[in-house]
Amino acid sequence: MTQSLGGLYSALRLPWAYSALQRVIARKDARRVFVDRYVQPRAGDRVIDIGCGPGAMLDYLGEVDYVGLDLDPNYIRSASRRYGNRGRFIHGDAANIVDHIDAQADIVLAVALLHHLDDAQARSLFSAAAKFLVPGGRLVTLDCVWTVPQNPIARFLIAADRGKNTRTSAAYSALAHESFSTVEVHLRDDLLRLPYDHCIMVCRKLESAAAVR
Repeated sequence: MTQSLGGLYSALRLPWAYSALQRVIARKDARRVFVDRYVQPRAGDRVIDIGCGPGAMLDYLGEVDYVGLDLDPNYIRSASRRYGNRGRFIHGDAANIVDHIDAQADIVLAVALLHHLDDAQARSLFSAAAKFLVPGGRLVTLDCVWTVPQNPIARFLIAADRGKNTRTSAAYSALAHESFSTVEVHLRDDLLRLPYDHCIMVCRKLESAAAVR
């Protein structure tokens, strides 16, 4: 991963600090909007959440079969304490998920992850996700994005992010298309209380016999 970890960034490795920051800057219904509009889980779906952080996405997914993976052991310990009765949490590197996951999924999530990965690591993630997904399954990603034009405050905040591989929507999409034939790209500037731009991708694994959900 390519990211800044020193100084003030180190505080965000504390689960409570990360969660507190999200509560302050994110729109109150941001995760609900993301899940209901783009993830659209169904009861019983198997969900693999790559880069799950403290596991807060579970509050919005409903009754799913959940596996969370994160590189930070502090996040995994926090998630296991809070959500251990609802899912399984694994300490591991998102760039090598094939070493940690041994089952197929209906949905793979990669939320605020791609901008932490260089192109080779992102390609590995997309390729692995495509292999994990059942026919008709989908990978849903969300990341900060460079846009033109872009609010100067949004550009400043994105440049200050821990992840140092923010891309344009076209660059994110190009990487996804190497493993997925169908990639829907959605740009949003309303998920935070501050000016900020996000790119959401819904990448579908399609086969001739698979119905698009």
